[in-house]
Amino acid sequence: MRFFKITLVFLVVLGLLPMTGCGGSDSSGANVEDPLAPGGTTLPQTPTGAGTVLNYSMTLSTLGSSGTSTVGANSTVIATATLKDNNNRVISGQPIRFEEVKDPGEAAAVIITNPVVPTSSEGTATTMVQTADTTVNKDVVIKASTSIDGRSISSVSILRVVRSAGNYINFITTSGTSDPDGNLNKLNVTIVAVDPVAAPRYNILQLVTFEVLDKNGFDRTLVPVKLELFNLLGPCTVSIGSPGAATETVTTDNTGLGIFSDYATINTPPIGSENSCSIIYKATALDDSVPPKELFSYGGYIVNLKNVRP
Repeated sequence: MRFFKITLVFLVVLGLLPMTGCGGSDSSGANVEDPLAPGGTTLPQTPTGAGTVLNYSMTLSTLGSSGTSTVGANSTVIATATLKDNNNRVISGQPIRFEEVKDPGEAAAVIITNPVVPTSSEGTATTMVQTADTTVNKDVVIKASTSIDGRSISSVSILRVVRSAGNYINFITTSGTSDPDGNLNKLNVTIVAVDPVAAPRYNILQLVTFEVLDKNGFDRTLVPVKLELFNLLGPCTVSIGSPGAATETVTTDNTGLGIFSDYATINTPPIGSENSCSIIYKATALDDSVPPKELFSYGGYIVNLKNVRP
C-alpha cells in the first residue's frame, strides 16, 4: 500500500510536465517565466508576424551643365533620384517614374528621355531632361515617384528655365563700347616735359578682358576667339597680343573669360600739347548652334597722350 502511494504521486508529477512545457512559452508568444530557472527568469521570445516595417525616402536633383538648376532653353538637364530606407540602406532595382508637374492642357516645358528608370546598385536612377524653347523665364517642377508595398514615395525638384538671349562676345570694360553718346572708352596718359626729338614715340600697354556668352547668357568655356585690329585713326600704330603682331587667338578659360594685350605706340606730342588715337579691334568666334554660325563683336578705346609742362 505504501509503495502504491509513492508510485501514484510520481505518476501525477509526470502527468503535469507536458502541461507546463519545457520552453517557458505560452500560446500568445509573450515572455513567460521558466519554472525551472532560478528565481523565475524571463526568457526572450522571437516576435511573430511579417517583421519590422520599413519606411522609405527619396531625393531628387536636377542640374544643368553649369552645375545649377538654372538653365536655358534647349538645354540638357540631368535628373537623379536616390531611394533609401529608414536605415539609410539604398534600394536597387526599383522603377522610378520621372514626370513634369503641370496643369492639364498646359504645354510641356521639358522632354524626359526615359520616363521610367530602375535604381542602380547605388540606389540611384538617372534620366536626361531636355528643356524646350521659351520666350519668358519659367519655373518647371520635375517629380520622381515609385511605389513599394502599396505605399507611394516621391520627391520634386524645381528647374529655372531662362529665356534665350542670343550668343555674343562681351568686352568687359569700365565703359560700354556702344554708349548712347557714341564715346569709346578713354585712356588718358600724361607725361611731363618729354622732348619729342629725344623720345619720338611713346608705348602704351593695355590688357583687355572679354567673355563669350551662350544664347541663355551663360559663359562659354574653352572657346577659341580671334582678335584683330579693325580700325585705326590717329598718329599711332597698334599690335595685338605681342609687339608687331596683327592678330591673336585666345581661348576662354574655365570661367568663360579671355584676356589679350593691346600695344599702342603713339607719337610724342610737343610739350604743352596732346595726341589722340582711336583704336577699334574685332573679336570673332563660333556660336554653339548646329551648324555653328560666326559671332563677332567690336571693342576699342581712345588714347590721349598729354605732354605737359613741368
